[in-house]
Amino acid sequence: MGSRHQKMVVFTELTMTSAGYLIRNTLLNAASESSFGSLRGALQQVNLPSGTVLIRAGEKTTHVFFIETGIASNLLTMTDGRDVEILQTGFEGLIGGHAVSAAASTPYRTVMATDGAALRLSVPEFHAVVRHHRTLQQMLERYAYCRELQLAQLSVSCLSHRLNVRVARWLLMCRDRMPAGVLPFTHDFIARCLGTRRAGVTNELHILEGMHAIKASRGVIEIRDAQPIRRVAGNSYGLPEKEYRRLILPLAKASRKISVN
Repeated sequence: MGSRHQKMVVFTELTMTSAGYLIRNTLLNAASESSFGSLRGALQQVNLPSGTVLIRAGEKTTHVFFIETGIASNLLTMTDGRDVEILQTGFEGLIGGHAVSAAASTPYRTVMATDGAALRLSVPEFHAVVRHHRTLQQMLERYAYCRELQLAQLSVSCLSHRLNVRVARWLLMCRDRMPAGVLPFTHDFIARCLGTRRAGVTNELHILEGMHAIKASRGVIEIRDAQPIRRVAGNSYGLPEKEYRRLILPLAKASRKISVN
């Protein structure tokens, strides 16, 4: 899953205004004026094609990525060689935050599951800003807490929920990160993310399609009505998202602008 490594290039097709590039990442828009001012000059816009490896397991992390568009997947490689998704990140978050602590590397691999873009900066630059801005540290601590909840929710879902619930939860998480609801995923890709059989995923998607919740075509799933999916997901979905809305969203300002780097 996403094993190929594609070169990252400067991205020039994001939302532009006469005043500069319009930032979508919630964490950057939630940062204090002083901490954002310190980050601004170091941010570089990069294009991230599907399959781009952002972080390699066991290797030193060199950059932090504030995701602007698309979905990045944190993958754990099992003993049989299979990759299983343990976390998702979109415009609500960042990749590489562990490098601010003593953890220079991670056992997880992070790969773009879709085409996307990000604002990135080097780990030393990010570390210097975090060290000098307590408000940024506090916001990142809140974000880390929300990530812990996402992991906890995944554990509960894997242990306690049937496949239909897990598929519904996964689709809702993707929709949060791709609000248009057009998800460029095959049944096989979803099955690998969930660590299950493709036939089971196909069956659950057919049921959701029969409920008029989604429209599935070759390599694309379009979410047409999220309410039936939420009913299937039940309490497997929503707690991390609720805490994020409580702890992070109130800090966010109107979308900030930066000049093209």
